[in-house]
Amino acid sequence: MRRRTLILAIALILVATDVGLANIPGPVPTAQAISSVENDPTFLSLTSSMMIYGVKVNGTYSYVSYSNDPDRDFTCVNTLYSMWLHYINPVHEYTATTLFFAVQFKGTPLRNGTTPWLPLSLFITVDPNSGHIYSYDEYRACV
Repeated sequence: MRRRTLILAIALILVATDVGLANIPGPVPTAQAISSVENDPTFLSLTSSMMIYGVKVNGTYSYVSYSNDPDRDFTCVNTLYSMWLHYINPVHEYTATTLFFAVQFKGTPLRNGTTPWLPLSLFITVDPNSGHIYSYDEYRACV
């Protein structure tokens, strides 16, 4: 009985420590890093135009925020379980920052009355000081 209690206590302490570490603030991106990303050719290719219904439409974007945990799943959270999953991550990353951008591709109305429109969420993992892009993910926005 004592052994089970000790194992349970150690497991709870490890989980509590991990949750605590997940809430320690990581690097804040500099204004230079955000500007560097916004002028990067990769970023511009992701936000400038897209083909929707065979029509090339222009995109607009806005910077939303940042996160210091690039391993977090930022897609639409549908369950309580997946919403808290990023807190139970034994290896938190504090050398990179994920920038969130909202991107909207919207064209002019077509002859059939529809308007080509696609909202995206763009997550770009960068060096918080220089703005060097490590990776990016784009998902349909939660609407």
